[in-house]
Amino acid sequence: MKKILILSNESGGGHKQTAKVLAQALQQNDRSIKTVSLFRDLFLDMDFSAKFFGVSGEDIYNKFILQNEASQLFYKIFFFSIYYSFVVPNRKKFNCRFKVFFEQEKPDMVISVIPILNHEIAAALNQACPFLIVQTDLFEYKEQSWFWRWLVPYGAWFVADKSTYMLSGTRKGYQQALDYNPDTSKVMQLSGSVIDPRFLAPVDMDIEAEREKLGLKPDRLIGLFLYGGHPPKRLFKLAKQLSALGVEAQFIFICGKNESLKARLSQLSTSYVKVVLGYSKDVPHYMRIADFLIGKCGPGVIMESIAVGLPVLLDISNVMPHEEENAPWVVDQGFGLAFKTPEQLHQKIQMLTSAESVKKLKTKVRTFENKAVSEMQALIEKIL
Repeated sequence: MKKILILSNESGGGHKQTAKVLAQALQQNDRSIKTVSLFRDLFLDMDFSAKFFGVSGEDIYNKFILQNEASQLFYKIFFFSIYYSFVVPNRKKFNCRFKVFFEQEKPDMVISVIPILNHEIAAALNQACPFLIVQTDLFEYKEQSWFWRWLVPYGAWFVADKSTYMLSGTRKGYQQALDYNPDTSKVMQLSGSVIDPRFLAPVDMDIEAEREKLGLKPDRLIGLFLYGGHPPKRLFKLAKQLSALGVEAQFIFICGKNESLKARLSQLSTSYVKVVLGYSKDVPHYMRIADFLIGKCGPGVIMESIAVGLPVLLDISNVMPHEEENAPWVVDQGFGLAFKTPEQLHQKIQMLTSAESVKKLKTKVRTFENKAVSEMQALIEKIL
């Protein structure tokens, strides 16, 4: 029985979702798959905010930074604080606890889908078993400001370790990994990010009938608002402004775990037809019903939309620093457009009012073939 540990966390939803997809994809009769949420399961006692305020750093990230649209400056201060109050002073503790944990678990392989702690994981494993870093971001974040570069060192994902496998779903991410280790037998480019296979599987569906079930009109474009599992209040502002601007489209809003946002949107009177949903496991279904997606610059939302063949309109009004390069990549690839204000969003939607415009974007999107899950399965089979 081969034992595989997948190391994840609770910040946002992307890392946890990637861990879940990998656990399902790698499960076989001769394998034991265990997913570990590191900060919650191993290091909660080191979390300053959890210890003194009863709220973990991950909860602060999810409920304040994501839902309340913290500014880039606040995000940088938050990351700086986490780095110097949590990571730096606890490096020896991380190393010792990881060593004890790995000795107890005796894994045949360790896979990390999180940043920040990969240096410590590699050092603690010390080549006892294969270690794979699967990047969930599109790129390694590189701070542009000399001040913040000086405060927080470059390199959240990859490690300068010749035995560690490092995998990225983009060309640039792959090239960044090569800066740490030029060995192409260890550093590899996947054809995309690891996403749920349900976004990739062809589905025979009567789209018109599914739209009618939701009360959506057949003669109007449908936009899907998806800002991750913890969407911000900004969705309400955009919904209200688009109504005032007289947008010629209809929308599906997925509010995730933000129940107050769902309630406010449901009560909002709009000039357009809307469907408001809470947390849903049927996101691939709603993506297939829509003509385009409106969302934040998160790598998961981008890759899932592209996999379904859905053009994306990305909100760049308040992008988290480590996602700044995502929207330019999408626009350069021809997969979608970017906007900052409700007025700009309205303009972008107007550009999509012709069937030809939507068709052109969808044709470009469908050229991106994501086989990352099957590539991971083949690689792990080979290593084991």
